[in-house]
Order: sequence, then C-alpha cells, then structure tokens
Amino acid sequence: MTKKTGKTVHPRNLNTDMKKSTQSRLEKHARYHSSRMGTAEERASTVRRNSFKLMRTIALGTVAVIAGFFWVGEQYGIDREMMLDYLTSSLLFVAFLAGIGVLGAFLLAAFKRITRK
Repeated sequence: MTKKTGKTVHPRNLNTDMKKSTQSRLEKHARYHSSRMGTAEERASTVRRNSFKLMRTIALGTVAVIAGFFWVGEQYGIDREMMLDYLTSSLLFVAFLAGIGVLGAFLLAAFKRITRK
C-alpha cells in the first residue's frame, strides 16, 4: 500500500511509480530554473551590473572612511598633516597584509602544482 493513495501497488510497479514521480519532480525543477535563467547575454549583463554596484560600494565606502578619519581627527584636535601621516601608515599596513595574503595564495598554488607532478 502506498501512503498517499492507500492503494495496493504490485512490487513490480513500485519501482516504475517511483521513477515516474522522480522524473516529474526533476522535469518541474528543470522547467522552473530554465524559465528563470534567461539568455547568456542577460546573465552577462547582470554580472556586469553587479560588478559595477560592488565597485561603487567599495569606492563610496572608502570615501566615507577617509572622511570619517579626518572628522575624528578634527574632533580630537589633531592637525591635518598628522592625520595624513596616520592615513598613509594605515594604508601601507593594509597593503602589507593584503600582500602577505596574495603571497600565501601564490605559494599554495605553487606547492599544489609541484606536488601534482
């Protein structure tokens, strides 16, 4: 007996019924996603749009942080030349940490390439 219908199903047909239900679910899934996918051109334009939005967000965030940095400096009475020195040293520190990350990724990739051979 099946739970849904309460009908007795012959064991020989049980596998066929399961295949049909699985196949219909897969077909529904494929139809749903194919209708949402769009063309390659639409997907590429979406990626470009999202990339532009990300770059805009990064640029605006950077401007806001720098403006906030100078505003806090003025609130505590630190002159602008000192603030520029602090900003420069902060940027160098962040660039140094990013460089260490890139170097680590390069070393891992090189290690993988060497161990594959």
